Amino acid sequence: MKRTVCGFLAGTALCLGVIGCRQQRETEVLEAPAQLDQTVSTAGTDAELAAFLADLDRDRALYLESIETGLKSAAPERNFEFEEKNGGVTVTEYIGSDPDVTVPAVLNGLPVLTVGENAFRGKKVKTVVLSEGIRTLDWFAFYGCTELRSITLPASLALVEYGAFDGCNSTLTVHCPIGSYAATYAVSCGMHTEQS
Repeated sequence: MKRTVCGFLAGTALCLGVIGCRQQRETEVLEAPAQLDQTVSTAGTDAELAAFLADLDRDRALYLESIETGLKSAAPERNFEFEEKNGGVTVTEYIGSDPDVTVPAVLNGLPVLTVGENAFRGKKVKTVVLSEGIRTLDWFAFYGCTELRSITLPASLALVEYGAFDGCNSTLTVHCPIGSYAATYAVSCGMHTEQS
């Protein structure tokens, strides 16, 4: 019987302790909104809040616009593997999936100078535009691109290495500036050219 009474008293004491803690927490919670009101009122004026919300809306709109125009145009780095050399960039591989490709003039803040060896080898590209500033097409750069129908070469192009277009479609048309190295190269290789 003593054990039962002791157990009952111990259980009662424990319950009273829990209830006391609960009442203290409820008091703290009831007092918290008053402290929160003071914090919010000192955080800023209505004008500052409006400016913040306007900035947030603007940032959201810009983000949605970048999604609509496509990540490819917003971040061309995602479509190419490349390495930095001598203050410029060499494209080492096209890893995108779009059959219509523009090799940009700048990647990672540096000028693209070279389309590297085998960079487009066997890729399912149909049209390629090389931006102004690119100087070199390395060995076998477009080797085996059987679906390639049109490529635009810039006036800045100064060297096309061996086999750059080997294994490409015989109907490939090279678009290039009149009198440029690219035009001379394409004509000497018997490629169909459109010069402008």
